[in-house]
Amino acid sequence: CARVAFTIAESPLVKTAFFASDANWGRILAAVGRAPAVTFDMGQVSLRLNGLEVVRDGGLVPEYDAADGQASMAASDLRIEVRLGDGPGSALVWTSDLSHDYVRINAEYRS
Repeated sequence: CARVAFTIAESPLVKTAFFASDANWGRILAAVGRAPAVTFDMGQVSLRLNGLEVVRDGGLVPEYDAADGQASMAASDLRIEVRLGDGPGSALVWTSDLSHDYVRINAEYRS
């Protein structure tokens, strides 16, 4: 769980989607899939964006609406829930978006 959570949290593509309030569930699932040394059944994966069910049993929820996804991502705080469906483990990771200001501040920083 921690490997998956950190792979999502550290993904520049996921972080830019957060900044854009883009409910790009594909970027999140791509991060899940590339988590190091993690084995799981994609057919059991589920994803919620701020409580909105987007993916269930590895597939897009039939009643999912992109406008609802966009609205769910408009909040200043986002909660991304991924369930792998393969055991009782859990992990909680905090991250930030990758905004223009974040890039500017870190580009100007010199040590």
